[in-house]
Amino acid sequence: MTDRDVDLVGHSLATEALCHAGHRTDPRVRRAAAWLLDCRQTGPFPLFDCPPGGWAWSGAQGWPNVLDTTAALGALAATRSHGQVLADGAGWLRSRQDRRGSWSVFTPNTRCPADRSCPHATALAIDLITAAGTPATDRAVRRALRWLTVHAHPDGSHQALWHRGGVPATAAVLHTCTRLRLTDTPLAGHARAWLLTAQLADGSWGAAPATGPGTTDETARAVQALAHLTDDPVARTAAARGTDWLLAAQRPDGTWEPGPACWYIKDHLAYPDHLIAQGLALGALAAHHRSAPPGDRG
Repeated sequence: MTDRDVDLVGHSLATEALCHAGHRTDPRVRRAAAWLLDCRQTGPFPLFDCPPGGWAWSGAQGWPNVLDTTAALGALAATRSHGQVLADGAGWLRSRQDRRGSWSVFTPNTRCPADRSCPHATALAIDLITAAGTPATDRAVRRALRWLTVHAHPDGSHQALWHRGGVPATAAVLHTCTRLRLTDTPLAGHARAWLLTAQLADGSWGAAPATGPGTTDETARAVQALAHLTDDPVARTAAARGTDWLLAAQRPDGTWEPGPACWYIKDHLAYPDHLIAQGLALGALAAHHRSAPPGDRG
């Protein structure tokens, strides 16, 4: 192990959340962003024909992939000071879109069951390339949105490749549709309806549609997606209930207990990730605060 072998996704989510929580100019956040910049791969990864410009889970070396790249780019976009890197990263993502219009996590056009087209990766990729300036009318975006629409589950949910249950991918799809002002589409409407139905009685979300207690990770993802539906009182109420659950679940030291939401062996073994959970929880609280009417902000 080296000092580069860290949780890049958790680091990115925590950095992005701190920016949205009002700490964008904090020197520690700037250092975190600089570390992410330093982890960007400047050379190709020829083993799997990856061009330069992506990020890997292990830092500056390793197999660059869509999930780590979108996480790093999301954090850098939140700093509002790395426009060219965001544009270059969007170009890297576009180069990884497959013939179906979707994104897999590692290899475009793969037939490998362990790395097939992933709705979660696809929604995140759309979000980042449009944040970098690609219009929603762009062919790459339209193809990806069409793929998501066609491949949604009958109940309106979506399944992530590397996270359990329907919440991560479904929340990502809804968030992307909201940011692109596509909330009146069936894709967004079905995702919204599923998330509302999946909320547990205590206000949390868990490994829906499977039964089980709510977790920090899944609750935070749902809250972030629903909180941005500012003109939707039902969604806002659900997000507020989820926020209350997160606040009640916060431990005395300020952290949250991570849930076993990440797949190590899909459908067989899930594991918790401490830093991802902290970044998601803080990001959800920041999203709820920013989207609340001024008089309702604490």
